[in-house]
Order: sequence, then C-alpha cells, then structure tokens
Amino acid sequence: SSSAKSSSASSSSVQPNTKPTTTKPTSTTTSSTTNAVVTSGIRADKYTDGMMFVCTDQTFDECIRRSLFGLPYDYLEQVTSLKANQSCLFLFNITNRTIHGIFEASSEGDENIVSEAWGKPGRKGSPFPAQVEVRLVQEYQPLAENTFRHLFPERNRIRKLTADDVKELISIFMKRSKPINPKPSTSVIQTVTQTTTPVVSSSSTTSAARVAATKTGGSSQSSVTTTATTSKTT
Repeated sequence: SSSAKSSSASSSSVQPNTKPTTTKPTSTTTSSTTNAVVTSGIRADKYTDGMMFVCTDQTFDECIRRSLFGLPYDYLEQVTSLKANQSCLFLFNITNRTIHGIFEASSEGDENIVSEAWGKPGRKGSPFPAQVEVRLVQEYQPLAENTFRHLFPERNRIRKLTADDVKELISIFMKRSKPINPKPSTSVIQTVTQTTTPVVSSSSTTSAARVAATKTGGSSQSSVTTTATTSKTT
C-alpha cells in the first residue's frame, strides 16, 4: 500500500532539475453566423415604387441643401402618389446627363411644400410646385446616362418608376458605381462568435498557466490549470 502511494506521488511530482517540455498549442475554432451578410444598408425590396426627378447644374445644390425634389405642376399627380419610406427616388442632372442616388421619399408628395424653392427674384411661387421631401439612403458616385439607357431608351428622364425599375437602378448603382461614405446596414446584423481553445499537453507549462505547488511529506505535488478562451463578437 505504501509502495503504491509512493509510486503515485512520484508520478505526479515536479522534478526540480528537469526542464519541462512544452507542446505548441493547437486550436480548434468554431464560428456561428446569424442572419445574412449585407454589403449595404439598402433594401431594394422595401420600395413599392419610385420616381426619377431632374435638375440642372443651377438647381442641383438647392435640391440637396433643402432635401427637396420638385417638378412642374403638370407632374403633380405623379408626385403626390409618392409615399414616405416606400418610394425610391433618383435625381438626373440634364446639364451633364448623370444620375444621382440613392434617395427615398421622407414625406408624402404634395404641392408647394416650400413655396419659395428654386424661385427667382420678382417672381412669386416656385416654378416646380410638385414637390416631395427626400432623404439620402446611400450616396454613390453619379453614373453616366449610358449606364441605364437600356432601361429607358426615350430621352425624357422624368418618369414614375415601378418596383422592378427601382431594383434595376439600385443594382446598376451597386455594380457600376462606388458608394461615398458607405453606411452600415441597420436592418440586418451579422454576428460572428469565435472561440479558440488551445490544447496543452499534461507535461507542458506556459506563460498562461497557473501552477500551484504544495509539498506534502517531502514530495511535491503540482496542479496545472490552463484556460485560454477567446470570445470575439463583431
């Protein structure tokens, strides 16, 4: 019995003059991803319709500054059909023939939301009374007209857009242009959790190990506890 105890103590003791051997930790990694990966904050499928407005070099800055698009009175019926958060909008500059996007309606379309918009001195009222307030969803570098001419061959760029038209135009922007100051998606969140656990041999000691040694009856006993768990959430 005493011989068995001596053998057991000897096998678990740390020899004072023996350099411990180490084994390079290996790791096992598991990851889980919830929801879909989204490269942009734009959800094309949320839009039920849309509209392409026009501007010139002279009126572009005011459109952006006021967050307001406008058209002549003849287009009032089309503009008033636009719905806040549901209608996707684009702005076509007829001076340099480029399209700007991507915007969405932030109000219902209406008449003379800002009656002095784009007005001229000595002239009462706005020349573009069919108006809608807008917000910028994601700014892209403007695209030349030839990038989407196949969708609308006719030259007039003022048009109401279907949901499919909207998806096509958004797709063209994503493929042919580059976002300016990309906005992260707020509708879909990607979560990745990574856990790495090093595997350490029973005879190894590392800097991460905590060694507790107590001497009992002239023999040394040591317990090695190694815990290295890394959790990363993005």
